[in-house]
Amino acid sequence: MIAEINVFGVLVSSVLASALLAWALHVPVRWLLAWCGFYQWAWHRHLVDFALFVLLWGATTAALPAIARLLQ
Repeated sequence: MIAEINVFGVLVSSVLASALLAWALHVPVRWLLAWCGFYQWAWHRHLVDFALFVLLWGATTAALPAIARLLQ
């Protein structure tokens, strides 16, 4: 079941919230991978970035109920 998150009286879909959190985590991780030179070993940088985002989105979706309980 898809729940909503109350943000200052506005109901926001939990899918959107987890996607935004995943994107916020994705940006520094992508910068760190570029700084370390990881992308020189990758066949296609954009596919690696997309796969990383999907993994982070899945992790944040799984962790979102625990995060919501902490914020209450």
